[in-house]
Amino acid sequence: VQEMENVLIRPASPEDAPSILWMIQLIAEYEKEPYEPKLTRKEFLRDGFGEEKYFSALVVELKTGIPLVEEERRNSSTEMPSSSMERNERLIGYVLYFSRYSSWRGRMLHIEDLFVKEPYRGNGIGSQLMKECAKVAMSRGCHRMSWEVLDWNVDAIRLYKRIGGTLVHDWLCVRLVEDDLKRFAAAETNQTGTMLADVMIREANAADVPSLLWLRLRDAVARAATVCCTGVNGLWWRHYTGLKRMISGDNSRDWLYKGPDARTLHGSGAARGHLACQ
Repeated sequence: VQEMENVLIRPASPEDAPSILWMIQLIAEYEKEPYEPKLTRKEFLRDGFGEEKYFSALVVELKTGIPLVEEERRNSSTEMPSSSMERNERLIGYVLYFSRYSSWRGRMLHIEDLFVKEPYRGNGIGSQLMKECAKVAMSRGCHRMSWEVLDWNVDAIRLYKRIGGTLVHDWLCVRLVEDDLKRFAAAETNQTGTMLADVMIREANAADVPSLLWLRLRDAVARAATVCCTGVNGLWWRHYTGLKRMISGDNSRDWLYKGPDARTLHGSGAARGHLACQ
């Protein structure tokens, strides 16, 4: 539980479900997708407070004695998925997050929603919610925290940059939704031109870890554009020829620091090179 001057940030409880679902609808309207939320209260309670939790949430609650903003009282009559009698009007924001895993970095935390009601914005509540998530990430041993933002939401982007967030411009978000997901999962696999008839797809086990790490390394090498060779204890590659050798399984170090593309940094024990994707 984190206390600020006028608000309390605490873990969400099942009783908060109507208020959070209402704020989810407010987010959808702000993002110009008012008919997209399909989540029911039963699903929300099951996934957030059931035996198998898919997410966690924190809520922001006005302290006792702090009056509601007049505009918020007027807006509370807006038609939403839950009735105003069930909602706690003193909940003015929330953050919803869950665990993810990166094959490069390991444990990570993903923030799905971050919301503060409009009359209460600009008071540092959003930043504090992000900070609380960062604390959760550190307590779980995470190496990264991620979230998404619409490219036109300049206020949110400004906040994220201010706290040290990095915008990743070269990745696209890809989704399979509802009918498309069901259709793809049920479709027969086309084996023409593939080796599927000769392989078995199974769940990985502990004995597979070395192979998985090596495959992940090959993937990283294949995607590299600019790389840094870090000395005898480093990975690492130098230019396109070295890239091809690493992918083909050549583990010798002779090619690491040779050739016109490598530059030795005297006194640092490192060499840096540009990967020429020709």
